[in-house]
Amino acid sequence: VKDIVEHPDPEYDPKEQDLDERTLRKKLGSHFDPGFMAVAVLQWLWAHTHCPVHYAWKDLGVRFWPRYIKEGNCLAEKSCSLPEGMFCKPVKSVTKTFLRWHCQGWSSQKYCTWIPVQYPLISECKCSC
Repeated sequence: VKDIVEHPDPEYDPKEQDLDERTLRKKLGSHFDPGFMAVAVLQWLWAHTHCPVHYAWKDLGVRFWPRYIKEGNCLAEKSCSLPEGMFCKPVKSVTKTFLRWHCQGWSSQKYCTWIPVQYPLISECKCSC
């Protein structure tokens, strides 16, 4: 069997919607042989190479409204590629508008009000160099 030469960029990998087991089993039909083939391996590979956004609630403090935001991060503790060498990095973000309590003047004549501020949030991570 000859090796198929493929582009190494993960952009060319199948997306989650392309990996529907039912559709793929139907496409392969009677050629699927569970004695020599395993879908678990595909799930194992997917689990070790995909880069989900991990969210955690963050307290912005009393000068923000709303005070709490679900902030996203890309986990880069271990390699996301086989062979190793690539790591999960942010590739997309969304901007949310919050209100920030802001005061002008430091004397007894200060003026305070809520002002809108833009807060970027990571929305997608990708395995890359």
